[in-house]
Amino acid sequence: MLIVRGIMWISVLIVMLICMVKTKRNGMKKKIRALIFVVFLFILFVFMPYSTEAPIENLFITFKTPEQAIHYINAPFSNDKIEDIIVGQDTCMAVFESGQDEELYAGRDMWLRKGEKGYKLISAAGVQKAILSNDIRDEDLDIFFYVDYIKGTKDTYFTGTCETMGKLTLEDNAGTHFTVRLMDSSFLGTDQKRYYCYGCVKDMQDDYQITVNGKTYTAENIKKSPEFP
Repeated sequence: MLIVRGIMWISVLIVMLICMVKTKRNGMKKKIRALIFVVFLFILFVFMPYSTEAPIENLFITFKTPEQAIHYINAPFSNDKIEDIIVGQDTCMAVFESGQDEELYAGRDMWLRKGEKGYKLISAAGVQKAILSNDIRDEDLDIFFYVDYIKGTKDTYFTGTCETMGKLTLEDNAGTHFTVRLMDSSFLGTDQKRYYCYGCVKDMQDDYQITVNGKTYTAENIKKSPEFP
């Protein structure tokens, strides 16, 4: 994706230089040349940077599969494997396995919107990010979830880790299917086990509750935190 946008930026720059040279040779008035120059500067330094927040690819590209769209976003900078696709009502998101340490992580900048003909990109501006974590961490349970609300839809994604002494149980009052994967826990230096968990809550209500190993958290515990990327 960055390569495509880089090519677009360079193309606009080349066109601007050609136009400036030709207008000068044709004896065009300085005011008109200055206006053309300002227009190109606007495209380069206002419109093009903004396109990273509002994907202009959506105007002319529709991806047939989530994998195709994610490959477009991610390649050629990563060889990480797509481990799973979290499917919501109107959107979806990928979970990756790192090629370096085989850790799982969510592609939290790679949301996709489902349509009749395929998949479109969702900009970062289209997502409200929040977190859910223990107020006081203890040996029995340590949780940290990213909670991503996709604006204009009813989809809310939970992705993150839980550390506990034994087996992990995770459920909510919305009937969400959460995937729970046991990860390498040796670095913790204790008997705790580390799990990576993810799922999509469809149509989360104000009375939402999620229960982790018998401890219940409500929607009020989910804190909108713009400082978290």
